[in-house]
Amino acid sequence: MPYHNPYSACDGTCSQGRQCTCTRRPAPASPAPIPWEEWMQEGMRRFGPVHDDWKFVCPACGYVASVRDWRMAGAEEGHIAFSCIGRLLPKHLRREAFGTARNNRRPGPCNYAGGGFLACNPVMVNQGGVVRATFAFAEPEVPRA
Repeated sequence: MPYHNPYSACDGTCSQGRQCTCTRRPAPASPAPIPWEEWMQEGMRRFGPVHDDWKFVCPACGYVASVRDWRMAGAEEGHIAFSCIGRLLPKHLRREAFGTARNNRRPGPCNYAGGGFLACNPVMVNQGGVVRATFAFAEPEVPRA
């Protein structure tokens, strides 16, 4: 059995050129960043031209918050759709994003931060060469009849 370095990804072949059977495969490539203009068009299609009405889903707890919600909680521009709105709320009103804490059993919001160790913001947006990781858009609400 060939030696595998546990700290590197496997390329699918062993050191002797045979097919590898280890479970360490390279991580799938990240999707290409979405151009800013395309992302803005999608937001307008889903929620209309008023940006405060746009809604996003926290990738850690699934909580849906609007840009208006973040602003009302006191978020700075860089926190909107990047960190869960729960980070801005008192501790008793939020849950832990990850781990085994007892309060993880309740729904969000949570204390997830997009720039933390477990950064899992699913959408990359390219604005003039600067790529920003952000939350995915929420599904638009269906108007009630």
